[in-house]
Amino acid sequence: MVLVAGVLGCSVERQPLERPRPEAETVPFVDAHVHLNDESMQLEMMRRSGATRAVVFWGRNSDNESIADSAKRHPDLFIAFASISPERAAYRRAWDAQDTTLLGTLDDLLASGRFRGIGGSPPPTSLRRVSPRPTTIRWGR
Repeated sequence: MVLVAGVLGCSVERQPLERPRPEAETVPFVDAHVHLNDESMQLEMMRRSGATRAVVFWGRNSDNESIADSAKRHPDLFIAFASISPERAAYRRAWDAQDTTLLGTLDDLLASGRFRGIGGSPPPTSLRRVSPRPTTIRWGR
């Protein structure tokens, strides 16, 4: 603090100059692997961290339908990926039986236009085949 004497003999308190602090820069990024369990919590985490988009997969409290619904509600934030993972009871029996109709299920999910990619385990060798219905994934919004 500096005191400056004025012409009339009074003193004036002068505050030191403070340099403006640069704002902390938030670097936008895409979270490339989110198991979406709680949509509102995920949106808040993205807001706080500066994530501009998130690739979302199902979590313990979600499935392909709920992921697609979340992406439909927030198309500028969530990029939905479909899954036919054997970790889910809905698909486990077909995986155990090496049922190639799982690939048709995956084709249908992708052809719906609600998903932009595939998440989860790669199919075992016996399920790998060329799909009879090639699917085109649209990457635009």
